[in-house]
Order: sequence, then C-alpha cells, then structure tokens
Amino acid sequence: MDNLSLVKLPKDVYFGRDMLYDISRYTVVHDPQLHWHEFYEIEYVTEGNALQIVNGKAYELGPGSVTLLSPIDFHTYRNVNPDAPLRVINVKFQDLFLPQNLRNDIYVQKRAKTVQMPDGRFRSYMEMLCEEFEKNEYARDTVLMNAITHLCILIMRRILSEQGQEEAREAGHSPIQEAVLYVRTHFRDNISAEAVAKTVHLSPNYFSEYFKKQTGEKFSLFVLRLRIDFAANLLKISDLSVKEIAFESGFNSAAYFSNTFKEFYGMSPDRYRKENKILTYDA
Repeated sequence: MDNLSLVKLPKDVYFGRDMLYDISRYTVVHDPQLHWHEFYEIEYVTEGNALQIVNGKAYELGPGSVTLLSPIDFHTYRNVNPDAPLRVINVKFQDLFLPQNLRNDIYVQKRAKTVQMPDGRFRSYMEMLCEEFEKNEYARDTVLMNAITHLCILIMRRILSEQGQEEAREAGHSPIQEAVLYVRTHFRDNISAEAVAKTVHLSPNYFSEYFKKQTGEKFSLFVLRLRIDFAANLLKISDLSVKEIAFESGFNSAAYFSNTFKEFYGMSPDRYRKENKILTYDA
C-alpha cells in the first residue's frame, strides 16, 4: 500500500449523530497511509517508538509523546516495528464544546504538533479519561468534555512553552475570530463571504469590510491562501497527482489551480514538488 496517497477519515464513521468524542487504546502495527480527518485527535504514546510525520515534519515518538491534530493536519507513522509496536491512547473529538479562543489557537498553531509530556500525572490523566469513557456513569459527557478541554489547554501550554512563550495567548471572542475559525474548517468546501457572514450574524457588506479590516486581506484572498498553502503541503509529502491535489484543496479546476499556485509560489506545482519533496518511503 502506498503510504503517500491521501486518505480522508470522515467523522460519520467514528461518531454517531449525537456523539462528540471517542476514546480508545490501540496498537499501531504498521505504517498507515497518509491521512487527515474531519475531527480533532489527541494521541498519547504509552509504549514503543516510531516517527510521526505531521504536515511533512518528522517527530520522534516514545512513551510520553503527545500529538494534537486539527482537521487541517495530515499525518502518518514511519518505521513502526511489529516486534515492539506503538501503543497509544487516542482521543477523537469534535470541537463544538471547546471555547472559541482555544479552537482558534489549535488551528493556527503550526510550529509544533508533537511534544513530550513525561510527567506521570499526565499519563494518569489520560488513563482517567479511558476509564471514565468505559464506565459510562452518570454525567459522563460533562466530565469528559471538560477533561478534553483541559487536556487541550495542557498540551497547548507545553507547545507554547517549548517555543519560548510563557503563557498562551489570551484571545477574545469576536465575530471575525469565529468567521476565521469557520473558514479554516471549511476552506476546502464551496464557501462564500455571504454564507460565512450568515453564520456569524452579520450583513454581507459589513462582514466583507470588517473582515478585511481585521485580517488585512479580502475574504476571497484569505480562502485562496488557505487552499494554496494546503496544496503546497500535499505536494511536498504526498504522491497525489496535481489534479487530485487541486480537488482535495477546494479547487474545481486543475488548470485554475496550477495558474493560481504559480502566482503565489512563482513556479508550477510540478516544479515545486520536485524542489520541495521532503518525505520518501523505502519500497
């Protein structure tokens, strides 16, 4: 199986109609295909060693490693040893219960996706989540949704701390912040400024002016940049064709994608791939 072909893991496969999270333990016994999912994911390593490839960057995994992934991240594992497999606690969740500023910070965090949490208390916390999920006792949803929120905060604090930042940013709630988060989630879809304005309860004209004032870019350019950056990452780490990448990134035309990509990066998608391919696998 080609590890560099991209697989989408839809939320409907993992969540029931009213389900917001799923917690499990599992063993990684082989290198999975490169994939992304329509939900958030936390993976905590309890045993084994491997490489985690997230958005083309390699992270060494071992006991105490934790990875926080959003729906715009794609990843796989490399060099998983069947004789000493990777064992993880996995938390899949939709973001509806997370505070707005936390959702936004997870999305915009690009520098690190995997960090070390060697403290035994963190593992105990992860074990508690598993036990609470399995028992299904009174008020389980409330306990676990609060626990997952707390878990995301702990991981974000570690990520920011390792980057030399003492504290997480205190981001206030605003319609534009909500709109940006919505766009980051749906940029691959056929979205419009009018539709996003409706979701944040603003008139289309006011929304367009306000969006540009707050972000420094027109709405259409903001969406286009997200699509192009997503496509550039796929060109670097996947073997999908340029046409497939165009459609995966939200473009309806491969020709339009190629022309637009050249405007942003100064070269064709094929040339960019040749000069920037950063992940290969042995046959």
